[in-house]
Amino acid sequence: ERTTKRRARTMGAARALSVAALLLAHSATAQEAPHAERKLVFLGVGQGTTGTHGVYRLFCDNSTAIPSVHWLMSCNDVPDEAYRIQDRLVSLWKLAALCTLKSDSTMRHFLENDRRSLGVKGKDWFGRKNWRSQFEESHRVVRETGCDAQRWIDATKKALEDMVNSGVSGLADTPYPYLLEQIVELYPKDRVRVVVSTRESHQWAQRRVEGHAAVPVCKERVGDAGRLGNVIFCLEQALRAADGADVALGDALVAIKTMEQSTLAEEHDLYVTSTRHYLEKRFERENFIFVDLFDCTINNEKVLTPEEDLEEDPLVRGKMVLAHVEKWVLGHLA
Repeated sequence: ERTTKRRARTMGAARALSVAALLLAHSATAQEAPHAERKLVFLGVGQGTTGTHGVYRLFCDNSTAIPSVHWLMSCNDVPDEAYRIQDRLVSLWKLAALCTLKSDSTMRHFLENDRRSLGVKGKDWFGRKNWRSQFEESHRVVRETGCDAQRWIDATKKALEDMVNSGVSGLADTPYPYLLEQIVELYPKDRVRVVVSTRESHQWAQRRVEGHAAVPVCKERVGDAGRLGNVIFCLEQALRAADGADVALGDALVAIKTMEQSTLAEEHDLYVTSTRHYLEKRFERENFIFVDLFDCTINNEKVLTPEEDLEEDPLVRGKMVLAHVEKWVLGHLA
């Protein structure tokens, strides 16, 4: 049986057409640090389709060896209970997408989607210990939560609290960018380090709609974060406006496919700006970074040397940028 670490290293080959998944194809030789001594938590809260796979693979690398999750993937001996909690969060997010689309999909269809993506024969290309866990959590979420906004909020907050105590030290990709304040504020300030992956917003909007059109976002802007910000905030706003009446997830959320790409690009710019302001208020400046793996910048500054900048292969260029991010992570782990 393959180990979790071996699956994490080979996953890029299985997704050869994904730029993000290949950006961290390099391997490091440093020894893995004991998990029990690890106290920092690394959050990758860039919007999906900004190179979140690359950030996750960096967390997984032998040099950093951070027990991490990314959607239905994990690495570095993530505890069994943490798998179940992550599965619950993923199930809640999938359910929000179905409810937002006002789909009449039954629980069987909901589970069948998972069965197709995970493999009924247990082919474990997601790097999972137990692919049946996702089915069990999907059953539970559909049964206990449904499309009710308040029940969804309560279940999501409880799952985030459980994740904080699960032994996982690296959280990346959806749903965490859409629950930023909730997850950040569950940890002591001195334990959190944040990586925000970004890219040019119009390119991001085009790719996002092409591959992830059903992602649920807020119908209306709430606060400074815009429609891509914290979905719990817009659900709570809808509940207050309802004054005691029931609110469904689809009453406050919409799928991004309903938005014009120019509008979606504007919302991405707003998300990045508001996230920067939020992190600046909460953390010391050295405890978070903004990374553009496509434009080869960190904190809006070019990081490639003149010689490196001659390289034309975007995979190699992204790998060079991630090497700088790796140094930043290792500096905090030291």
